[in-house]
Amino acid sequence: MQEELLPVIGPTEEEIAVLKKKHGELFLIRVEGDPVEVFVFKKSDRKVISATAAAYNRTMAINTLVWGDESRLKDDGILTSIAPHFEEINRARVSTLKNL
Repeated sequence: MQEELLPVIGPTEEEIAVLKKKHGELFLIRVEGDPVEVFVFKKSDRKVISATAAAYNRTMAINTLVWGDESRLKDDGILTSIAPHFEEINRARVSTLKNL
């Protein structure tokens, strides 16, 4: 069960209502640190997800590879197999997600 969070900073209930009316489903992400950072995101549509995921995965693979055959990263099967590990590799801070 995920702990309910109240942001230290962030939008007011009124601002959230306006944002929800305009954008639909919203998510609050709180990044622990000094200072604590709070962001609100809308849900992406399939087109945005597809385009950004492909670009992100390819960019991460090419720019972080230090050993191996870079030309093999053009193979979608290989890239798809590698991509899920980028989140763990790049984990820097603890963050939490709250569905608004």
